[in-house]
Parts: sequence; C-alpha cells; structure tokens
Amino acid sequence: GFYNPVHSQEVKEVIKGVAKMHHTAPKQAPALTFDHLKAICDRLEAQKILAIESEQQADILRIHRDLALILVGFWKGFRSDELSRVEAEKVKFYPGHGMEIFLSHSKTDTEALGKTHFMQSLRLYCPADALQRWLELSGINSGPVFRGVDRWGGVSKVGINKRTIEHVLNRVSGGLFDSSLKFSTHSLR
Repeated sequence: GFYNPVHSQEVKEVIKGVAKMHHTAPKQAPALTFDHLKAICDRLEAQKILAIESEQQADILRIHRDLALILVGFWKGFRSDELSRVEAEKVKFYPGHGMEIFLSHSKTDTEALGKTHFMQSLRLYCPADALQRWLELSGINSGPVFRGVDRWGGVSKVGINKRTIEHVLNRVSGGLFDSSLKFSTHSLR
C-alpha cells in the first residue's frame, strides 16, 4: 500500500537523463539481403551437385533441407519458431503456381486463429520447389517439415529446434561474406 516512487515525475526525469547520457544503438541483426540469398543458394546448389556425384546421402539431404529452410524463411519472413513448427500435412503445393503453408498460431496471432501463407512459384530461388524436393527426398509426409539429418543420412522424427536455424544460416553463409557478419534468425525478417 506504499507509494511507489518510480511513478513520480522526478524519478522519470532522472531515468530519461541517464538514458540520454548512456545511449547506445540497439543491437540489431544484419539483414539477409537478396544478394546474400543468391550467394548462399548458389553455394548450396554447387555443394548439392558434388554431394550427388559422390553419393553422400547425408549431405544431399542436409543441403536440400537447408535450401528449403532458407528460401521459405526469406521469402515469407517467418520467425524461427514459425519455421520450426511448419507441418507437412499443412503444406499444399499448386504445381506451377506455388504453395500454401498454414500456421496454427504465431506471435502476432493473439487469438490463435491461424493463418495461411501463400508463396508464389519463382523461376529462380523458388521456395515451393525447394520445399517440395526436400519433402520428397526425406520422405516426410506428416509432422514437422524441418528436421535434423544425422551423419548417416537418417532424418529425425522431431523438428529442429528454433535455435538451430541460426546455426544453419551461419554455417551455409560461412566464408561468403565479411567475417564480422553473423546472421541471426531475425536476419530473415
């Protein structure tokens, strides 16, 4: 029942003054630009050809998953938790037109009504083609779409953790750009 001094005008003025004196720019993840996307996808496509030629099943699967993950995340600006919750039975492909992904809830969907996201087919760097190839290769037809791949080419039964997406993004972009450039999952947004 005591008066809270934080609500007084004097304290508010002091806090504003301290904030002005010690103001720093907020930390912000570097944006993943279209040029970054092209460089990453071109590298993954080259790695895919090498993996197919050398019959490295685990690498083939991992590269297809990474391509699908990055393209879907980039073109729709999905959050990492949304990407990790995409389910195979909630993805519909329309050959030559694109695909729909239904997400049952998201951070901005306060009433949990869900939302359908449409992605148009593209000639290059197409998220629909990449996701469809990943699902066909992995044999996933229900449950989480984006899953781990072990070193023997086994596909996990559970979806990847949302924190894993940042590691994937930095692994596939490593050495392509300035060494100080570290992407986070917010870079896709």
